[in-house]
Amino acid sequence: MVYVGRTPRNDDGWRSGNGFINPRLKVAREGRDFAGDSMSYWPSYSDIGPQARATYLDWLAGGRSDRRIGAGYVFLFFYGLERRFFVDEPSADERSQIVTEAERLLRIYGENHSIRRYFGTFLETAQIINNRASGADFEPRFERSNYELPLDLRFVIGQKLKQGERLSADWVLSWYMLHPETRVRLPMKRAFPECRAYFNVLFDEKYPDGLSVAAPKRMIRASYRAASGEFDVDLTGFVGDVPDISRTTRTTNIAKKLVETTTSELDKYSRFLGRNPQGRASIEAHALLPGRIWHLFPCAEMENLRDWATGVIEREGLIAVEQVVRELEGSVPEKLNKRHLTGAADALARLSIGMAPDPRFALRSAKLGEPVVLFHLPRGITKLEQVSNKYKTLLVSIALGSFIAHADGAIQAKERRMLEARIDGAGLPDAENVRLHANLKWMLSVP
Repeated sequence: MVYVGRTPRNDDGWRSGNGFINPRLKVAREGRDFAGDSMSYWPSYSDIGPQARATYLDWLAGGRSDRRIGAGYVFLFFYGLERRFFVDEPSADERSQIVTEAERLLRIYGENHSIRRYFGTFLETAQIINNRASGADFEPRFERSNYELPLDLRFVIGQKLKQGERLSADWVLSWYMLHPETRVRLPMKRAFPECRAYFNVLFDEKYPDGLSVAAPKRMIRASYRAASGEFDVDLTGFVGDVPDISRTTRTTNIAKKLVETTTSELDKYSRFLGRNPQGRASIEAHALLPGRIWHLFPCAEMENLRDWATGVIEREGLIAVEQVVRELEGSVPEKLNKRHLTGAADALARLSIGMAPDPRFALRSAKLGEPVVLFHLPRGITKLEQVSNKYKTLLVSIALGSFIAHADGAIQAKERRMLEARIDGAGLPDAENVRLHANLKWMLSVP
């Protein structure tokens, strides 16, 4: 996949073919300039020194995979690939081979920004040429590699609009993510699979049949500028008459609102991943996901927690607080703080299981050596972040009542019934009623 011979000259007499390997040029016995420090930014085989030539030839002979090699050598080879692809008009099979090799090199050396940018542009254009009959083989992508809306995205979405197709959630999100004028918050980068899933849920809820977008009247006009700077290719004949979406804003404005909602919902989850990069499969992480995408990111530990907590509830519901923390985190800290208890309450709530006292609303939290109460929440309740003022008032009331009941050292059945009746007669929603009963059970169990 290289050109060998003297560098050809164009019609103006200038050399044209930076990647040509001229066998007449001097080559050092050994190549040690791995970084390519002796090369210019736009290298040419005929202009680089003998040491760099030796390093380049060793890299080629070794399979073009040595990660020590600098970007200049990769580009020197790439200049030949793009020349062959666009100038020599090879067969469709050879074009596919060139694309495969460019993709392989991008995987190996893609950490370099320039390689990522130029190879990305080449592959976008090559995909259109190799699959120009239809956009059926194109898949949405979400990682930006250029400063413009990618040509392949414009091409495939333009084709869809021309044919009257509605856009799916993934194509709308791809359009938004790759648009040069859009910005996304950190959750969209740190937790993209989860954000994408939640975006799809919101989108499908609002546009169950897909989003209808009017095809722009303006057609795509595009060209490819070689990374070597040696030639330009007019792509009009390859693209055809396809509407150009690059100047329309309605779709990105729609996507922006859904993305903002998505990132807000995934913000706590993202911050957890920031503190615990390896914690994606943990109970604590799963507890922070929106419930509507739980089924898409199953957690075996969470199901084990459900079985364990259900067993505790069937045995009166009282369990030492340290056992709850150990079940969730694998160990018990020397001192419990609000974060441990809130994390436990959140994780259990995701399973529609409550814990009393809840550290956010309790008059005091459980201490090491004390029990907590686990109980079933009404179906569909998976968040415990708000309570009413009436709930807070009644919590103080039953706390005072239980304090008095404990005064003689024994809880009488009549005292228990009076406090339970106080809760049941308050007309609270089911979720708050069951939570107050659980708090009363805890208060009567802990002098």
